[in-house]
Amino acid sequence: MLKHFFFSAMLMTAGALPLAAGTETWTVGKDTWDVETTTAELCPGVKYTLVNWITNRSTARPGSRMHVIEADLTNPKISVENVKIDAMTGNRTLTNHAKAVHKADHQVVAGANANFWITSPETGNYACMGTQPHGICISNGIMYTDHTPGYWAHCGGPVTNTGILAFDQDGKCYLDYTKVQKANNDEGSGVQFAAINTRIGHRMNLTMCNRFVDAGQASIFTRQYGTDKKFRVGDLSGPVGTWTPTMGNHGYIEILLDYADGVTAMNTGGVTDYVIKEMRFNPEEVGSLGNHDLAIVGRNTYATVPNENWKVGDLIKIDTKLNFVSMGSPEKITNATSGNVLAMKNGEILPLTTHVSQSYNTSLNARTVYGTNAEGTKFWIITCEHNVTDQTTKAKKYQGFSLEQLCIMGRDKFGVENATQVDCGGSAQMYANGGQVAASYDASGKRAVYNGMFVMYNDSDVTIPAPG
Repeated sequence: MLKHFFFSAMLMTAGALPLAAGTETWTVGKDTWDVETTTAELCPGVKYTLVNWITNRSTARPGSRMHVIEADLTNPKISVENVKIDAMTGNRTLTNHAKAVHKADHQVVAGANANFWITSPETGNYACMGTQPHGICISNGIMYTDHTPGYWAHCGGPVTNTGILAFDQDGKCYLDYTKVQKANNDEGSGVQFAAINTRIGHRMNLTMCNRFVDAGQASIFTRQYGTDKKFRVGDLSGPVGTWTPTMGNHGYIEILLDYADGVTAMNTGGVTDYVIKEMRFNPEEVGSLGNHDLAIVGRNTYATVPNENWKVGDLIKIDTKLNFVSMGSPEKITNATSGNVLAMKNGEILPLTTHVSQSYNTSLNARTVYGTNAEGTKFWIITCEHNVTDQTTKAKKYQGFSLEQLCIMGRDKFGVENATQVDCGGSAQMYANGGQVAASYDASGKRAVYNGMFVMYNDSDVTIPAPG
């Protein structure tokens, strides 16, 4: 009872609307548990529910705790934003992510950690992905990294694996697999993007955004990659994707472009016009973007063909449209992320195919799951805790859940129909109403994460506690 009192006091002090509490019996698969649920409205259109387990989960860790945010996206004042550091790399705590964007008419209500991300340095296996996220990262219309279906697990993985959580310019939420697509966005060849030279009608497949250029491919690099950082050019080989950097000569091109007249930003999810300003074929060394807005970097035929046919001054259309299997193609994506597995679709638990071991999904662990309804008008964040240490007794407190258990509870108790798992373990954390409510189990305290998906209230008619 004392724990419930402190939770109530925390929320009421923070300014949340009145609480509703009760005890229920939940059946999840073969397990039946008694739980205490406490719910508060954080602002119009956003509810927070804390679920505390009364039934012991184990002798070693008797408790469990789950946090649920439900946001009504039909409320015009509610939006969801992928919040990250402006640079391609780097991380910070959820609270510091929230501090970076919270203001009077754009207030952070709640959020959680987002992408899996690579922590390896710029050497060894996967060095080409050092400190970048798995899959797609789009923040306020800016694409930092792409989701490349069918290419490589650490870049998004097979098209029937991770899926994408995305929000369009009208606030609709998409949580679905993306189609393997041709450069013209019809179903087919599996490339991600396209560059279209409008003068000669030549269409060139583009594989990556701000990642690397493998042999026989072309990729794009934007200002978010960095103006002075050299392009990543090299070869992948071996079963774990060993990275071998190369100078990029002998069939290598760098095409530097600026936005066309009247264009100020990439239309992520659509087509953007650029003009070629400079072309470097077989340069002495790998270059960088400099003051330009975008670079197309190609190797082998993707270098020789544009070198022979493209010219400075040509108008190039960059096509970045994303096609969702059952939800169509939005005109503009404003925010998006992806994790390691699309776990539930239309209320059905999916085979938990993932680029990490299956034991990762079946173990009892701290997890963060994002969910939607079929229409894309409701958005849920579900975070459970595991191994958080009681600072008085130093005992481990929470048992955590398998991914399937978390999806079943989201579906049966809250109405979630589609769900994807994002970063888990020590990264699984939740922020709500001014502070962190679900803690990392890191012994060192709150773990810094690459980015977070935050629910925003876009008005000053309600005051939400500032991050503290």
